[in-house]
Amino acid sequence: VPMGYGWLFFALMGLLALAFGVFGSVFNTYAGLYLAKDNDLLLSLPIPPRTIMNARLLGVYLMGLLYSAVVTVPMVAVFWVFTEMSAAVFLGGLLIIFLVSLLTLVLSALLGYVVARVSLKLKNRSFLTVLIALVGIAAYYFFYFKASSLLQDLLMNAESYGEAVRGSAYPIYLFGRVGCGDWLAMLLVTVVIALVFSMIFNRNEMDGLFYPVYILSGNIVFGLMRNATSNALPCMVNNYDLLSKTRLVHEIFPISNVLSAVVNFFFSMIALFIVMLFFLNKPGVGFHFTLLLTVAPFLLLLMLFSLGVSFILSTIYIRFRDIQHIYSVVLTLWMYLTPLFYSLEMIKGHQTATAILKLNPMYHYVTYFRTILMGSVPSLAEHGIMLAWGAGTCLVGFLFFHFSKKKFLLYI
Repeated sequence: VPMGYGWLFFALMGLLALAFGVFGSVFNTYAGLYLAKDNDLLLSLPIPPRTIMNARLLGVYLMGLLYSAVVTVPMVAVFWVFTEMSAAVFLGGLLIIFLVSLLTLVLSALLGYVVARVSLKLKNRSFLTVLIALVGIAAYYFFYFKASSLLQDLLMNAESYGEAVRGSAYPIYLFGRVGCGDWLAMLLVTVVIALVFSMIFNRNEMDGLFYPVYILSGNIVFGLMRNATSNALPCMVNNYDLLSKTRLVHEIFPISNVLSAVVNFFFSMIALFIVMLFFLNKPGVGFHFTLLLTVAPFLLLLMLFSLGVSFILSTIYIRFRDIQHIYSVVLTLWMYLTPLFYSLEMIKGHQTATAILKLNPMYHYVTYFRTILMGSVPSLAEHGIMLAWGAGTCLVGFLFFHFSKKKFLLYI
């Protein structure tokens, strides 16, 4: 694909992943969401219907994620290998995997509903299942045999096709730009995701805060930590020439990556404030004096925590390069274990799960930021927890880095 048209790669492969995910999960949606045989049994139990529905939606989502990931994970991995890596590209890759899985959930739910309605009018329901399966298999083999010629035509005419898509299907262009690390595209997509989730969960607010602002505020806090640690991970290896030819203080490299992530955080804050201006009449949205706490102590403590993790990761990476791939998986899991698009109130009946999630340090940083965003001052206990995580992680990370740096040049 010509330079500047990486978005076209993401757009085409994303659509393929979407089709694969929807086709793979539609039967699970049809049978588990709309025509489940245990509805009467579950409704007779003291379980809120909303909990039953959310559990089944989660099952549909995970099935769609499993199928779509067959395409999206290799897609993102290939792009990362052949492009210059940055925090924006890394974040865009994770976001596009999540976006495809979310769109798969929405389309699977809609298509499953249509299949369920049609099958109720048929005497032989298996006929419809076999028909959809045959159509899917036929489409697969059609693209399989045509793939070579289609790819050659695409590569030779990528610029003309790209301009046509950009002019007539701008949402697809925007979708592709997410994978390339376009900050504006990622912001717009995040807002769209928030609105879609608000419709799925039927919520206008969560924990007293307007839902789009709730999810956006959580994302920019988690994004600061993610950007800082991901960029700092290979920083010592990438600066080998400077380390070997000059007498720079080694700690300057992880610190510079954390400071760079802080600058991106302030740009994200501007975007958040713009969104808040449009929704000033919504629950919890306003500009309060407590926002001054963003700079200190919130930002300072989050920087200390991110710096500590960066020290540890950059030290490990020198001897174990595969940690970069492992950490990308850990970040994805960490994101789902942090209440970015859900609230602990949704699982308040499960005390064990709630206690485990509260052990996540990013839960406290995200919750703190949302609290001051709504005009309240967090408790002293919350300040203490953040201080313990920030100062403790930074101290451990610094000591680990400091006592290992004498052998950096030996292993790089």
